Amino acid sequence: MSDPSGAHNSDHTTVFAPLPTREHLSRTMTDRLTAALVAGVLIAGCGSARETTGEAAVEHTDSKEAVRLAVSKPVRIGTGKSPLDGDCGKLSDGYTYPDDTETDPRLVVSPKNPARIAVAFMRDPVLAISTAASEDGGITWREAEPPGLSPCTGTSYNSYGDQDLGIDGGDRLYLASVQGDFLPEGQPLVMGSEYWMNSAVVVSTSDDFGLTWSPPRVVSPLGEYQHTTLIATDPDSAGTAHVAWHVHRNPSQPEGTESHLEDGHIYLASTTDGGASWSRPEPVMAARGALDLVRFADGELLAAALAGEDPTTAATVFSRRTADGWTAPQPLPLQSNTGAFMHPEGEMVLAIDTPLYLGSNDTLHLVASTYDPVTDRGTVAVATSADRGVTWSAPSTVAEVDGPAWNAALGVAPGGAIGVFWYDSREDVPGDGSITTRARFAASVDNGASWTETALSQPFDLAKGPRPHVLLYLGNYFEVKPTGPGAFAVAYAVTPPLSEGAADLHFVNVSVLRQSG
Repeated sequence: MSDPSGAHNSDHTTVFAPLPTREHLSRTMTDRLTAALVAGVLIAGCGSARETTGEAAVEHTDSKEAVRLAVSKPVRIGTGKSPLDGDCGKLSDGYTYPDDTETDPRLVVSPKNPARIAVAFMRDPVLAISTAASEDGGITWREAEPPGLSPCTGTSYNSYGDQDLGIDGGDRLYLASVQGDFLPEGQPLVMGSEYWMNSAVVVSTSDDFGLTWSPPRVVSPLGEYQHTTLIATDPDSAGTAHVAWHVHRNPSQPEGTESHLEDGHIYLASTTDGGASWSRPEPVMAARGALDLVRFADGELLAAALAGEDPTTAATVFSRRTADGWTAPQPLPLQSNTGAFMHPEGEMVLAIDTPLYLGSNDTLHLVASTYDPVTDRGTVAVATSADRGVTWSAPSTVAEVDGPAWNAALGVAPGGAIGVFWYDSREDVPGDGSITTRARFAASVDNGASWTETALSQPFDLAKGPRPHVLLYLGNYFEVKPTGPGAFAVAYAVTPPLSEGAADLHFVNVSVLRQSG
């Protein structure tokens, strides 16, 4: 494993020393809710670059424009300590418990004030959904525990998760999630065994930027195996939001429940009154899982999903909601295979890209990470569409590395700079008992013709991270959000030795600086 001590490179970027650490208590926790992404969402599966890291810089002379990346000191989001101590954190399933673990950061930046940043995340997966907000650009954070989203705050379910966070033009926050009971209780999850979920889709709102939250409003009631919620809002006006989610197949009908939606489909509901009421769920398309949801300036929606009956050949597809209804699903030109992959160290890792970002002039940007176990090479690539997915640019390779690359996400800043996030384990030493991993970032200021790369984190050991569903796990979706021209906000998860528990959330600001001369 690489040296985790701090390192400085005065010519390029600075990666700071890790936060204090302590030994993780356990790695045997099982996440009932996100297990659907193992059982039902297994994703089947060149531009030049200049790399800067905390250890060395590698110059590629064919880079078309000189750029350097400045990374702020990583800040831990919140305390890293679980609030679920006591009886409220002891559930009847016998294998989920507080252990100071935070994963799945969903990130928003205020369209009115880029110094206002909020994050929603899973706490001690899947015991709670928590939030944190910053009013100073991510320097300091205040945590909140929204009511009804944990067994400590007014409900008594045993699963809470699959959250997404949105913000409208009035700075109202929308927190979508699922909550319910995973059964059978009292038994550890054995992959491949019969289990089912009775979950509801709910949305909470905040008008004071996460200081307080409304009780969750039910969008789709109990009776289905509902998961992977997605939120899209109108950044130019207040009150409009859309939530999409997937209905997974239960092996049997949960006792005492009544099915109301069709299994194996994406559904969507909308609000025009700030979340006070929601429309009836409407079917979007048949799918194995929900991946992304975007809203164009004229209100048209585009949903991305994983489709196909065979998980080994399932493809990432998209559908648009036009005046004539939802279009037939079409495949996206870049396909990811990092839903669940076997790491060369012999560990299964669960990870899913956040594939789409809507830039200026309604330009769609697509990112995908792939891993080829035959060649042991990981790739991150992007493509763009100026006509809502009718045609796409040729792909641009952001990075190609030894070993897996996963959890890719991208954002586009005013002025056109593209920022891409991912994890990879290029520095891992085979057979040393650890999985050396870093969070990475790359930027392009010439539409993907060239890329400049940096490490966001010091190395950490993924093998010591959370195992909330038997597989190693940092989160399902990560996000990159612009905070101004050439500036990006990124929240990501790290494991020991950089974390307090099995995983902490870190936040950085990245500035894309053009070099003179």
